[in-house]
Amino acid sequence: FYPHDLVVDKNGVIYVAFPQESRVLRFDSSGVPLSDLLTGFAAHHVRIHPVNGNLYVKDNGGTYKVVQPDGTVVKTFSLPDGTRSI
Repeated sequence: FYPHDLVVDKNGVIYVAFPQESRVLRFDSSGVPLSDLLTGFAAHHVRIHPVNGNLYVKDNGGTYKVVQPDGTVVKTFSLPDGTRSI
């Protein structure tokens, strides 16, 4: 495993992007694995929305997925070339 990015939510849950494994893993505040949040997506970056707690996960090609903390994918989209990203 080679993590590329991680973020911690307000409850101490840690989300780690593993692009080589094509998944985002969820860990408790002690580092104990909880579950896969997202699989089949080579996530390079992950951020948490400060209000609703949704995660914004980006691959290296500019595709984003908006994912609820339970792993439900809400939306998939790409930004136009030259647009600032996370």
